[in-house]
Amino acid sequence: MQNAETAILILLLIAALVGMGALRLKLPYTVALVLTGVGLGFLHIPELSALVLTPELLMAVFLPALLFEAAYHVEFDKFRKLGAVVLLMAVPGVLLAVAITAFGSYAAFHLIGVDVFTLKHGFIFASMIAATDPISVLALFKTLGVTKRLYLLVEGESLLNDGVAVVVFMIVAAVVGVQTGHGQPPQLQGFSEIAVYGIKTFFWMALGGSVVGGMMGALASVLTSNVDDKLIETSLTVVTAYGSFLLAESFGASGVLSTVVACMVLGSFGSPACLCGPAWPSSTSGSSWPSSATPLCSC
Repeated sequence: MQNAETAILILLLIAALVGMGALRLKLPYTVALVLTGVGLGFLHIPELSALVLTPELLMAVFLPALLFEAAYHVEFDKFRKLGAVVLLMAVPGVLLAVAITAFGSYAAFHLIGVDVFTLKHGFIFASMIAATDPISVLALFKTLGVTKRLYLLVEGESLLNDGVAVVVFMIVAAVVGVQTGHGQPPQLQGFSEIAVYGIKTFFWMALGGSVVGGMMGALASVLTSNVDDKLIETSLTVVTAYGSFLLAESFGASGVLSTVVACMVLGSFGSPACLCGPAWPSSTSGSSWPSSATPLCSC
């Protein structure tokens, strides 16, 4: 345990130093962190070997917090206006990306003579990498001052494609027969069984996660609107982020989509005492991101 604590302190110190260096060199902080992380992977520092990023740690600890931070500051009204385009990119777009990547990787491996890489492997690989994380891109958007519509499109699609990609992976894993930790995969034979299972699983995980998240977000919004204490509000937001994820997962629905919907509802309809973050001025009718991402709330 002490080794893990030492590793965390070292990583936090490195992150702080990288942030200072990125600010001085005028580099995007997220890009600098990625490059530093890649470099640390080649150094094999013994003090950092105590930390192991397991699937349980990633899904249960880090992911809900990251999703909350991204979804909380997305204004529901602006997101609703772009909803059709975002859904088009997040659902058909992800499915198309999975298909192209699967067939492309299968063809590429066979072109170099790796015949053991089958089409099943291609679909597993494609569904694992289908969800892109645009955090570095969004940081560049703020720096370059792109239109806020483009920013919202990319951010909104990135919030939904995580959930869609998880659903696609679960379906592909069941079809291929790969154990995912969610029980024994069903034995599917024939296109009709695969299609029916895929459609049922997709709608159950997507709609179920959205419904659970919407209910959690609405409940949290009612609670936070009746209190004026930042400590209580912070506690409720933490419960909303992690509770919506765990509750949806317990029903076999998408915890990712549940957390995104819950935090988006809470951020848009919850207490006016906001958690400070970058936002657009309400009086701005232009289409550019502000030159400086200064919190505009009164916290």
